[in-house]
Amino acid sequence: MPPLVRPGHRHVELFVGQAAQPCGRVANGRNGEVIHPGDPTASRLGKKHLRLPGIQCSAPAFMVIARGPQYRTSGPLIGYQVLGGFMRRRGFLTLLSGAAAYAGAAKAFDLETRRVGVLTGNLETDPAAQTRVQAFRRGMADLGRVEGRNLQLEVRWPGPDVLRQQDHARELVALAPEVILATSTATTRALLAATRTIPIVFVGLSDPVATGVVTNLARPEANATGFMLYEHSLAGKWLTLLKDVVPALQRVAVLFNPRTSPYASFYLRTARETAERLALEVTAASVNEVGDIDPAIAAVAGAGNGGLIVLPDGGFVASNNATLIAQAATHRVPAIYAVRVYAVNGGLMSYGADLTGQFRDGASYVDRILRGARPAELPVQFATKFALVINLKTAGALGLMAVRRFRQRSL
Repeated sequence: MPPLVRPGHRHVELFVGQAAQPCGRVANGRNGEVIHPGDPTASRLGKKHLRLPGIQCSAPAFMVIARGPQYRTSGPLIGYQVLGGFMRRRGFLTLLSGAAAYAGAAKAFDLETRRVGVLTGNLETDPAAQTRVQAFRRGMADLGRVEGRNLQLEVRWPGPDVLRQQDHARELVALAPEVILATSTATTRALLAATRTIPIVFVGLSDPVATGVVTNLARPEANATGFMLYEHSLAGKWLTLLKDVVPALQRVAVLFNPRTSPYASFYLRTARETAERLALEVTAASVNEVGDIDPAIAAVAGAGNGGLIVLPDGGFVASNNATLIAQAATHRVPAIYAVRVYAVNGGLMSYGADLTGQFRDGASYVDRILRGARPAELPVQFATKFALVINLKTAGALGLMAVRRFRQRSL
């Protein structure tokens, strides 16, 4: 069971052990534990520490084993998850009553079959991408829209090739679905180029304003709205975390595919600004094909005391994550990723929001549009829940003894 969420408290979910059960509940107790001062909630408060009421653990609270079949790993992980902000009791009760009213209305089955498109940036053979699309299906079913009963889903899997994405976008638009779910910046842009009338709900995007997907987050002016997972200030966070785990770090390469990561320049700028404060050198590692990955990582290793930030893109990186993780291990280059599954699958560490959860969130916006809402009435939302995961087996293989000190400091 998840920790108890009470109005008037900021709260943190801590896991321990193989079953990843919470080691404590956020309650009304007066004692507490101090979490990592770099936590996004603590940073937003402008405080050095954030205290947690009522947390009591007999085992180390920072030890995590990831849950679910898509999160299998042979090594232990460490991390924490931060949930939401401050909520007053009146606002909390209002939110609950409003959510209950909407859920009740959404549960009423729509007897008419509705057609919805899904354009991914992944290949159909990608198990993690399949899990996310399945989460969208479950989200739609929870809202009374069941595939094969009153929902027809048209899912396309063009992979990271931008030209194929554009072809599949036009193909989906020709089918005239009532709304289309897009799962990356590149697929969203392909759909916007193909239609300005069919509503588009995007998930997992990075900086939709900077990349020209929308110009107004509060009131999207065109036919697209949805959920953003990343924004470029995270580059500074990734760099800081990597330096914390690898104290000897001197230079970091930011690896990305320019076609599937059109926002890379914004992340590079933020990373270089943070690098000045940390006395680090930041370079760009642009890779266009899978064959470019090994030389790029080998160059980082050859320079000495180097590390890697792998930008998320929902296409090229997602499709080649096994190669990225394997080459980083072969060349003994510590790397940080934005998606948790990379650390679970053998990458050193990840810091980011819940991508699979955004697919469930996307179902709520698709349902509201099917019920008559316009994209302009649905503000773009940003993730509020972030998780840091470190694979201790990989850290041990790289000889990173600082991980233990990092963990102790974070508790």
